Amino acid sequence: MRKMKRTKKSAVVAGALAAVIGISGAFAFLSDYDDATNKFQFHDDDAVPNMNNMTEEEIEKALAAVHDELLARAEKNLCEKMNVAHDHEEFLDIAANHPGFIKAMWCGETECEEQLKDETGGVKSRCIPFVEDHLADTCVCCGKPAKKMVVWGRQY
Repeated sequence: MRKMKRTKKSAVVAGALAAVIGISGAFAFLSDYDDATNKFQFHDDDAVPNMNNMTEEEIEKALAAVHDELLARAEKNLCEKMNVAHDHEEFLDIAANHPGFIKAMWCGETECEEQLKDETGGVKSRCIPFVEDHLADTCVCCGKPAKKMVVWGRQY
């Protein structure tokens, strides 16, 4: 067998293949990229029966499928764990009874953020999205005019 060179490409692909084929030790199975044949070689055909001699295009398709699956799962997870609070009582109820994040309007005052943190046992502002939803005209804590829509949550 011809000697194949170890490249950064083979290391990157090996890590990505771990997700595709569901093993943590993909580096142990992937040998190297052979420029002459445009294929990747694996050490152990029994451990990775259908992946030997994959072309770069086939690997790109497999990685694109992994990307799409991970993105879909992340979007679903975010959607399931995002709650919306329109007032103070609703905010406190969601913080106490629903894991995940809370979208709510905020006046921008540090005192309100600290009050919500104290009342909920640690829920803090996590981010202000680039694209904000207009959920209400007033702050969820004090009732003053709201300046921003904030995503709130606990730091774990």
